[in-house]
Amino acid sequence: MRIGVTGGAGFIGSHVVDCLVAAGHDVAVVDMRAPHRSDVAYFEADILDGSGLSRATRGCDALFHLAGVADVNHAAADPVGTAEANVVGTTKVWEAARNNDVGRVILASTVWVYSAARGDGPLTEDTPLWIADAGHVYTSSKIAAEMLVHNYLELYGQEFTILRYGIPYGPRMRDALVLPRFVSRAVAGEPITVHGDGSQVRNYVYVEDLAEAHVLALGEPGRNQVFNLEGAEVVSLRRLIETIGHVLGHEIDVEYVPARAGDYRGQIVSAEKAARVLDWQPEVGLEEGVRRYVEWYRDERCSQPATPERVPERVSTVRVPDRHVDPVATAGRTAAACGVAALVVPALTATRITPAAVGAAFALLALAIAGVAAWAVARLARSNATLVGAAVVVVTMWLLSQASPGWTTALLALAAGIGEGLCLSASPAARDRRVVGGATVGAMGLLVLRAELGTQALLAAGAVLGVVPVAGALLARLTHVAPVRRERRRTFAFASGTAVFTAVLASWVGATSASATWFGSLVSHGARSDQRVAITFDVSPSAPDALSITRVLDAYGVKATFFTPAETVESDPRVSRALLSRGHLLGDDAYVHHSAAWLNPGYPDLAKAQRAFQRELGVCPTFFRPPHGRHTPLMARVVHHNGMTMVGWEVSPGEWTSHDGHRLARQVLRTVKPGSIIALGDRAAGQGHGRDAALLRALPIILDGLRTRGLRSVRLDELLHLSGYAGRCT
Repeated sequence: MRIGVTGGAGFIGSHVVDCLVAAGHDVAVVDMRAPHRSDVAYFEADILDGSGLSRATRGCDALFHLAGVADVNHAAADPVGTAEANVVGTTKVWEAARNNDVGRVILASTVWVYSAARGDGPLTEDTPLWIADAGHVYTSSKIAAEMLVHNYLELYGQEFTILRYGIPYGPRMRDALVLPRFVSRAVAGEPITVHGDGSQVRNYVYVEDLAEAHVLALGEPGRNQVFNLEGAEVVSLRRLIETIGHVLGHEIDVEYVPARAGDYRGQIVSAEKAARVLDWQPEVGLEEGVRRYVEWYRDERCSQPATPERVPERVSTVRVPDRHVDPVATAGRTAAACGVAALVVPALTATRITPAAVGAAFALLALAIAGVAAWAVARLARSNATLVGAAVVVVTMWLLSQASPGWTTALLALAAGIGEGLCLSASPAARDRRVVGGATVGAMGLLVLRAELGTQALLAAGAVLGVVPVAGALLARLTHVAPVRRERRRTFAFASGTAVFTAVLASWVGATSASATWFGSLVSHGARSDQRVAITFDVSPSAPDALSITRVLDAYGVKATFFTPAETVESDPRVSRALLSRGHLLGDDAYVHHSAAWLNPGYPDLAKAQRAFQRELGVCPTFFRPPHGRHTPLMARVVHHNGMTMVGWEVSPGEWTSHDGHRLARQVLRTVKPGSIIALGDRAAGQGHGRDAALLRALPIILDGLRTRGLRSVRLDELLHLSGYAGRCT
């Protein structure tokens, strides 16, 4: 399991880390000091900084919370700081665990809470506590922390285990605790000061025994339970002093002073539940434990006599740095910035819409949709659905190169934002403020690409940037794969719904894009090695005068391909016959007025159109252009059955909303390349005399531009090396 330990560099925490590592767990220490061993992950974090805790605890399956104020003297001297660390700090740890879907959090509490119990004992975990009798700020802070833990289970379902420590002792103890103070003075031959008469009793528990209980508490029996972890025998302060003297081999002088206000008077606390449920019992007796500590103390003082360890008295309240020793943080920040930058791609593709004001409006809409979706999902997703998010990002970036600008762009922006959110939810760096700066730089780079290299280069860059967040997230998760828990099902259901939504969106883009060759055997360009292109026109009764177009083509010695609806051939075949006589190629545009006819699986209009061509013109076209470029795999099957080839286009001015022929020509020439199929006069763009005139003005500019680029315009049959009239018309 991946287990975090707040306060893992402290006295008890360091021994807990040792036991967890020995049990085979993957441990991450969350502390303001580096851990005592180098084979565990370390996050320099403060329990009062929620964002720091969120980064540090991301990916943990369980979390031990041992950080806080543990010295009762310091608690009395700084009650505000104690409440902040032990109560507010505990709340922030539980909130980070809840947001990161940590399975269970184990709270380090204390038998000091039984100061608020009434009766002589033995006291158990079910003994009522009387808040008014708590008697000390430290006790009250621990009781409050336990109350919060129960609240989080009731309100949010965050599971817990509470471990009420006895009085721990052993190696690495803080100098301010009782045993180190007694031993240091005894070794130096100085008298020991005791508050009270020395009759106060404690159930001292050796720290290694205590740490073993933490490993046992991770099991299923420990879920949502409270355990007393007391020593095996009741020990008075007088007996403790006698034991120290016995281990050192000499008597110790003792000075008795008045007792401290609110001091823990000692209670008989039962650890029977821990023995019964966890099968835990302390094994190290008092004399053996004191002997081990004295040996460690002498070794430490001999090896480092001039540099006693400086231990913080309480958790610092400075904000956590944006770094830790794990290099994943840096990679995560970079990845998150790249991912956020990629969200600008849908907005920039929308700028292809004309006029400019409409394109700008769509761009802002797409950017807003993508950004809000990414932000919401990154905050709400509680589990790692990185692979789903990555797939959604890649697919949507790719689909943007296929889709026509418009409302489809807005839907793709929504899908891209959701995908980015799923990616970023797995990266704690996603909320880092540096991500904003990195995203800004990335967006500026994409703007340059949009201006200099065009939409295809922009989309390629966007696709790459969209994938980058996955690297950072997977890097952090590959070696720490958390088991799927019930709490994650909602997120996986959401991710599955996103995948289905993206698949449906992909089908729609594939069906409505004239260049989506992957959806229904559509041909959108010829060979790239040949310096030829094919200009095609859609001719209908409301389109520009076809004969006017042919006069321009004849002036340049160019033959083109005209896709003609069967209804035009039947109503007035004269234009079609004139096109044939001048050597131009006719294709079948089986257009009908019913807008949903292309969804008909059998598409019967195609066979009817072919028969009309055979009857009126004596030819049976090979090439078929689906109405408005809309096609399906089932339509492709019908086309193939009729011995035809379905043809879309690669280059088009898009929506013919402009009357400016020069602008339309620039839109075509900007994207044309060897093998391109150019579509002009698309009916989907609308009709009108102004647009007809714009086409006639644009055509000479286009033909001149093709010649300048060394491209020769030919008929489709020459470009694709197929017979122009080989369809079936029976």
